[in-house]
Amino acid sequence: MPAQSLIGTSTANVGANRITHTLRPLVGFDSVTNKAVSAGGRDIETNAEAINRYFLSLMGTSPDVVNGINKIVRDVYTSVVDSSVVFGNNPLNIRSSADGGAVDVFIIGNVPSTVTETIVFPGVDQVIPLANQPINSIIAAGAFVQGTDYALVKDRAGNENSVRAEDGIKWLTTGTPPAVGAAVSVTYTYNALVSTLQDGFTTDDKNVPGRDILFKVADQIDVTLSANIKVRPGFNVTTVVDAVSVAILALINGNLLGDDVEASDIQAVVRAFSSVDNFVITNLSVVGETGTSDIAIGANEYSRMAESDLILTVI
Repeated sequence: MPAQSLIGTSTANVGANRITHTLRPLVGFDSVTNKAVSAGGRDIETNAEAINRYFLSLMGTSPDVVNGINKIVRDVYTSVVDSSVVFGNNPLNIRSSADGGAVDVFIIGNVPSTVTETIVFPGVDQVIPLANQPINSIIAAGAFVQGTDYALVKDRAGNENSVRAEDGIKWLTTGTPPAVGAAVSVTYTYNALVSTLQDGFTTDDKNVPGRDILFKVADQIDVTLSANIKVRPGFNVTTVVDAVSVAILALINGNLLGDDVEASDIQAVVRAFSSVDNFVITNLSVVGETGTSDIAIGANEYSRMAESDLILTVI
C-alpha cells in the first residue's frame, strides 16, 4: 500500500526495508517494511536556491535570448502572426559576415501606413530610396504611370524588408520622365509594424549591448494548386467544391514561417470530406512555375495562396 512521510525534508528519504516500526497497532498485520526506496523529500529552499530559480524563470522571457525575443514579439505586438530568430552561423544571417552581433528577426505581419513624400528627380534608371521602409507599394507619383514611366525597386542587398532597406522608385528609360531636378510627390504605403518593432527593442529594458538586432518581414511565397476532383453521387457538386476550396485555402494561408507545402497535407484535408470520391493533384508549385512536388519553405518564408491560384476541375 502507498505511504507518505509526514515531514517534507530530505531526512524522509530512506533506503529499502528501513521502515519497520508502526506508530499504532495494525489489526491483521504482524510487521511492516518498505520494499522500495522512499524518495522525494526535499529540504526547505535556501535563499540562494530561490534567487537562482527566479533568474532561471526570467531567462525564458529575457530579450537577450531567442525564446525571450519571440515571447515579447508575439505577446506585446499582436499584429505579428509569427516570428523566427536567426543569429550566429545560420545561413540566413547573411549580415554576420560583417557584423558579429547581427541578429535577424523574421516576422509575418503587416501594418500598412500611407505617406506622401517629395523627391527630387536625378535622372532615369536611378533608384531613389524612399524615407519610410520597407515599402509595400507605390500608389502614385505625380501624373506618371507605374509600369510605364516608373517602377518600385525592392532592396535585396542584405537589409531587405527592414527599416534599413533602400526600397525606392526608379524612372524607366522607356517611359516619360520628369525634368532633371524637378520635384515629384510620391504617395506610397510602407509596413509600419517593422519600425514599431525596431523602436521597441532599442529601449533600455530590451537593448542588449553588442547585439545588432534587425526586424525583417519574411518573404511571402505565393503557391498555386490545380487538381481534378470527383464528387460522390448524391452530393451537390458546387457545394462540395466550394467547401473543399475553403479548406485548402485555410490550410495554406494558415501556414507559419518555415511550414512546407506538402501534397499529403492537402490530400488529408480533402479526404476528410466523405463527399469527395477522388482528388488528383495536377499542379502544385510556386506561382509562375509548374510541378507536383512538395514546396520547401525556408525559415524566413511563409506560403500563401490566392483564390485565383486554386483551380479545381470537376471530373
